[in-house]
Amino acid sequence: MRLLELSLRNYRVFEEVDLELPARAIGIVGPNGAGKSTLVESILFALYGVDGARTKKDGIRTTGLLTDCVVRLTFEHGGQHYEVRRTIAGKNARPDAELYVGGKLLATGVSDVDEQIRRALRMDLRVFTASVVAEQKQLDAFSDVTAAKRKDMALRLLGIKPVDDARIVARREARTAKQTAEDLAGLLTDLAALEAEVKEAAEAAEEAAAEVARRRTAVEAEEARARDARAAFEAADVLRQRVETLTVEITHATERRDELRVGAARLRERLEALEQEQDAIAPLEEELAGLAGADERLALSRRFADRAGEAAELRGQLEAYGTGDAAEELADLAAAAAALEAARGVLATARAGEEHATGALTLADEALARAGEADPSEPCPVCGRPLGEDYAGFVRHRKDQRRTAAAAAAAAKKERVAAERAAKAAEAAHRTAAAAADAARRDADRRRALQERLAAIEAEGAEVLAHLGGGPPPVPELEAAVKRERELGERLAGLRAGVAHRDQLRDDLTSATEQLEAIEERLSAAVADAGALAFDAAAHAALATARDGAEEVLEAARAAERTASTAESEARTLAGGLAGRLSEATETERKARGLRDEARVLDRVAVLLDGFRDHLVARVGPELSREAEALFRELTNGEYDDLRIDEDDLSIRIADGERYFAIDRFSGSESDLANLALRVAISAHLSRVSGADVGLLILDEVFGSLDQERRDLLVQAMGMLAGRFHQLLVITHAEQVKDRFPAAIQVMKVGRRRSVAVTT
Repeated sequence: MRLLELSLRNYRVFEEVDLELPARAIGIVGPNGAGKSTLVESILFALYGVDGARTKKDGIRTTGLLTDCVVRLTFEHGGQHYEVRRTIAGKNARPDAELYVGGKLLATGVSDVDEQIRRALRMDLRVFTASVVAEQKQLDAFSDVTAAKRKDMALRLLGIKPVDDARIVARREARTAKQTAEDLAGLLTDLAALEAEVKEAAEAAEEAAAEVARRRTAVEAEEARARDARAAFEAADVLRQRVETLTVEITHATERRDELRVGAARLRERLEALEQEQDAIAPLEEELAGLAGADERLALSRRFADRAGEAAELRGQLEAYGTGDAAEELADLAAAAAALEAARGVLATARAGEEHATGALTLADEALARAGEADPSEPCPVCGRPLGEDYAGFVRHRKDQRRTAAAAAAAAKKERVAAERAAKAAEAAHRTAAAAADAARRDADRRRALQERLAAIEAEGAEVLAHLGGGPPPVPELEAAVKRERELGERLAGLRAGVAHRDQLRDDLTSATEQLEAIEERLSAAVADAGALAFDAAAHAALATARDGAEEVLEAARAAERTASTAESEARTLAGGLAGRLSEATETERKARGLRDEARVLDRVAVLLDGFRDHLVARVGPELSREAEALFRELTNGEYDDLRIDEDDLSIRIADGERYFAIDRFSGSESDLANLALRVAISAHLSRVSGADVGLLILDEVFGSLDQERRDLLVQAMGMLAGRFHQLLVITHAEQVKDRFPAAIQVMKVGRRRSVAVTT
């Protein structure tokens, strides 16, 4: 695999980058934080849709820009020319991808492009990263003093770590299964004893069911006897009911006969009274005619009395208001208004005079100030002549003017203050006069209203007297006449109503007589029927006692059946509970056996995974030793005889003469080259086992904190290493090694979170 071109638009810190990537070794140089590693991460993003930093898709676009992010990578692989384009577009950061082969579109969409890339390169992101990208922290881990850490790093890169993790998980789960089985075994009870309890409970339930059947048979027999007793009693009770019905009928007939007799007697008395009352109607009608109109005269008399009282009350109110009008108060108000207007005019004049005097004082102050600042040798500002010896007189004149103006201003202020006091007094007098005038007007209005009301009442009283025919009539006599008129009217109404219903009363009396005759016939027949019935109360009572006894025996039999049913239900519940416990115990025992079997299987899986892991390490170790030894020999110009990778802990041992020594015996540069040889051997091994000839290696900050001598040796090694790969990318912040590479990419910061990359 060889990278040809890399184009970035709005990818993280790069707004716009276009790079051509030559073959062999390329140095990617620049200060820390400029974005060197970001270039490598953009390659991973182009191939697999995920950058090395695992940045979320909404954080890949350049900060502050909403335009699309576009990453385009062209590369050669297996004799084919590939171009992959990935975009992140829109407000929702929607990803998309396209893959071209030989200029023709092969796949579109993220999923299809990912699948085609994995198929073409024959490795996923994890294998590709482990095969292609080597970081300083990985090289440092190989020389770490902790063998476990070094081994863990190597196993992770080689892809053996998942097998090791699975072995650990299998052992842990085996221990858990064993412990769970032991815990379940501790919960188990004696299954034989529990089975015996279940059998005993089932037998008890069957016995209870048999007892329920016996009790049910007894209930059925008692129900038959109770039915016979009820039938005999009900037959006798029918006769009793007929006798009681006739008795009730005789009682009601007797009561009705007595009621009809009393009603008929009353009707006869009422008819006799009506005959007597009819003779009294004529005298009462004559007396009522003589009292006609009494209620109307009483109403007029009361109306006249009410109006006389109102008139007296109104005259008293008029006397309280007097006979004066508001003319005097209105004249006082007009005089107060004129005085107020005059006072306001004086105040306006005083204020104008004060304002004029204040202005004159201001002018005098300004003239005096100018006189103090004047030059005696200059002409007079008034007459134009030189001041000379008249300067002092000129100044005195200005001071006299200022004193005169000040006195005039003080006098004007006094006049203004006096005018304000006079104006306030005039305003108070005007308010007092206005209030008095308002009160006088209100009194006059009330007086007129009372006079008008009194005249209307007096006119109404005269009209009432005219209707009454003269002087006021005596009210008590009229009230007595009205009362008598009402009594006579009610009495006559009652008499007339009684006379009007006299024919109805006669009809009612005839009907009552007929009903009395009929009820007496019914009563005689009922008495005869009751005497004909042969009812024996003692025999009826004996049958009732027999029925009640049979019912009690039946209820006792039913209670015994319910008790037996309850006992059966409890026995079956107990048997069911014990059966459930037996089922749970059996299931628990089955689970315990299953967990023991699972624990044995997991133990066996752990042993097999342990052997498989050892087999992988044993097979990989010699391959890594051969690959690393050949590369180490080339990097050191054959200075050392051999290099081996320990099959147990994957530690590096270097031969010096006839003996092998640990890597910590050698100098820093030799350790760096040995670690680099091991890391490159791992990359080559991963490429080989994946079936892909990648031919690309990226070394990220492998120079670390090397001194100048070790850095020079490692740069020389980079040149040798480039012969083994189609392309070698070396990321470093050491500017002094930039010129040591055939080609270099310079990464520079150009602003806050912005960088550029150019080929040099």
